[in-house]
Amino acid sequence: MKSLLILLLINLQSLLLTSAAWGQSVPASNAGTRELLLAAREATELNAAKFQAVRAQGNIRHLQFERDVESPTVTLDADLLLIYQAPKFRLTLQYANPEEHDAGDPFRPTETWLPNVADGSGELKLEQQTILFDGKTVITIERARKGAWRGDIYFDFHKQNMLRMAGFPFEDPVALWNEPMRLDRADLVDSETMPLAGGGFLGVLNKDTYRLKYYFLSGFAHDLRRVSSYRLGEDIPFRDWHLIWQAANGGHYVERLVRRINEATGTEALTSGSAITHELVELEYKTFTVNPTIDPSDFELAALALPQGSLFYDHRVNVNGKPKVMQWNGSRMVAVGE
Repeated sequence: MKSLLILLLINLQSLLLTSAAWGQSVPASNAGTRELLLAAREATELNAAKFQAVRAQGNIRHLQFERDVESPTVTLDADLLLIYQAPKFRLTLQYANPEEHDAGDPFRPTETWLPNVADGSGELKLEQQTILFDGKTVITIERARKGAWRGDIYFDFHKQNMLRMAGFPFEDPVALWNEPMRLDRADLVDSETMPLAGGGFLGVLNKDTYRLKYYFLSGFAHDLRRVSSYRLGEDIPFRDWHLIWQAANGGHYVERLVRRINEATGTEALTSGSAITHELVELEYKTFTVNPTIDPSDFELAALALPQGSLFYDHRVNVNGKPKVMQWNGSRMVAVGE
């Protein structure tokens, strides 16, 4: 019930802000848009520079809200442990066990629990997954609930896909402010902007098939709070982002990020045969230590206490049409058979 209450509070907060500060904006104009966006970009870069190293703990949850179903279905629930030294990071996801959830919990998961769904018995396959990025290489290490370990090695351009497959659908675990909207996208200068009565401004970008609305409040220099995408002629966003910030080290980080995707909006919602109304991803950092001392060895495989003999599949090397198979010997990886 806690997550549902938090979601309701977020929606209520958005409604109050919209009717109060956001609803009292002056007529739209794109005069000064370029200057506003440039100031926001410069503030973003200055803010990002203050988070060169981070240790953090948190939680990520994926929820499905289905039509005519009172409570949402949890499809992923994982605790997070992050060690970050830009651009390197080690992100570990500890997946909740469905059997550990109370039967009376409205967020009790079903057999659609992710990642990698379940095996034939309905048992969750993974207990833990670590994504290790050293700036050039992405390594994923999976530990199954039955005790088996497996590693996969990729080039750096696979980083975002590996994070998404693990249940972390964001590009960077610290620079979360870039997820709803990148301020360097060229077409944003075509936005119409409106100052808000309480400070900050509203931007509206009209495209051929949708419109984008984004809100900067006046809490600090780069106070992006909401980004919403609407299909033309509709008032319910098909994609909606909410950000809650926290001050740290003279800057601000995103303490909580919520992404909501509506599969059907407007008249489509009434006629669609799809059962799922919308999906929600909630990411929250409960501790966030800025610029601690990070040991370089934290980004090495030896720091993970892997069982000797664990197999790794190197997708950077093709051997007879398959990735090269490596093995952890307790201190380093060697080719199988060595």
